[in-house]
Amino acid sequence: MTKPFRVVLISPYSHISAIGLRPISACLKQAGFESRMIFLPDIDEWLSAPHSHRQEYPPETLDQVCELCADADLIGIGVMSNFVGRARSLTEVIHTRLGLPVIWGGVHPTARPGECLQWADFVCVGEGEESVTELVGRMAAGQGVANIANIWLKSPGGQIVPNSVRPLNRSLASLPLPDYELSTQYILHEGHLQPLTPQLLAYYLLNFFAGGPKVAYMTCLTRGCPYKCTYCCENAMSQLYPNWRHLRRRSPEHLIAEINQARQVIPGLQVIMFLDSTFLAVSAAEIRRFSELYRAQVGLPFFMMATPNAVTQEKLTYLVDAGLQDVEMGIQTGSERIRRIFRRPEDNKQVLAAAQRLHSFRAQIPHPRYDLITDNPYETRNDQMETLQLLYKLPRPSHFYVFSLTFYPGTELYNQARTDGLIQDDELDVYPKNFGQLKPTYYNFVLWCIHRNLPRSLLWLLIQPLAFRLFDSRWMRSPLRLLWRWINDWRTQDTHRQYLRLLARLK
Repeated sequence: MTKPFRVVLISPYSHISAIGLRPISACLKQAGFESRMIFLPDIDEWLSAPHSHRQEYPPETLDQVCELCADADLIGIGVMSNFVGRARSLTEVIHTRLGLPVIWGGVHPTARPGECLQWADFVCVGEGEESVTELVGRMAAGQGVANIANIWLKSPGGQIVPNSVRPLNRSLASLPLPDYELSTQYILHEGHLQPLTPQLLAYYLLNFFAGGPKVAYMTCLTRGCPYKCTYCCENAMSQLYPNWRHLRRRSPEHLIAEINQARQVIPGLQVIMFLDSTFLAVSAAEIRRFSELYRAQVGLPFFMMATPNAVTQEKLTYLVDAGLQDVEMGIQTGSERIRRIFRRPEDNKQVLAAAQRLHSFRAQIPHPRYDLITDNPYETRNDQMETLQLLYKLPRPSHFYVFSLTFYPGTELYNQARTDGLIQDDELDVYPKNFGQLKPTYYNFVLWCIHRNLPRSLLWLLIQPLAFRLFDSRWMRSPLRLLWRWINDWRTQDTHRQYLRLLARLK
């Protein structure tokens, strides 16, 4: 009897939603191949704990990965730029001990295929469902693999073969539902790779929702992005696909079928999280149709992301009626100058107007969140003051997700930073970066105070220029580092305690 062709897909990320790898695994199974998935979450990295971003796995983890991969024919690894070290660590041990071919896919290989081929045998550029399935089909049949669209490889002589780009799949509903067949999935938990049980699945799908951690299923309704934000990974994809800015949407029926599948697999599923940054970039009529179907056939509370210029009272009314209880809106900066560098489409008036609309639904959306980018070397004190003045005007209560600016390869902002000498070595300046770890600056301390909804009178004092001159001076750097370390430790420990309490309940 012929041995079935086996693929193992490895996700090095700390969240196991794996919205890129799970559909590929489902496509492979649909085509008749065996697919196994390995998840390698790092709790400390997940909680943005104050330690360096580890770039290699401990030997005992690599031993267990090799054991699960020993009978495979091809290994696939999802790679973002700040996980390059981990992907190299896995690839090296798989090559050395097992002699198996490895394919990398994801945003980083899409931006840097030639570089990635220094380690991987194949690189998937762009979307991978069709191209990876074709690659596996040819390998299983013993056919040549040199001319598969989206798949880069090296010739026998060591030359890079850059194949053409496959047209985007316009029919997202033709794709199978993401693979949540737990019998073929494994997870690194408390230092040991073990079968992914429903309880562990629920634990690693925990996410903060409306003020506390809940079991959340993540998915997307769309692919593509109509915006041109220079710092975003979507920017890199738009340079590969000229029509990336044209949104491709799934039907609400297809989306609801996926959610209902998740409800059968995930015990105690509490929340649905839509990760589309452009969820509202459709007509009010489409939002109304989705809301009616979701309310009738799902009914769970849900989360969405939004951009200020797409937030309207009418759309919010439909969505709140369907169960919307949590919104994350991108602000990034309050400085018009930085906004031009980021190429953000809104202005401060639109941000405030959108925030007021969200606040008008505070009974249903009690804790709206706003995204900010900090640790920006292009930012001046005046830019920071403009941002703080905008945040001071936002309705309360509100929470903020603050991210340390990362220059992702393939983006326009990365190229500009390279030109300006802000990046000297990707190995030191980009790949080890954890965007959740903020620098111990006075500005970041004030952002944390605003996030904690401290009294307005105190915040007014903290954002004054005199306070910046006093507390952002050289002699205050050591006390600030100590204070920031305490804040990070407290935040991490408090979050971890909440997660552990939920895990105990799930057991």
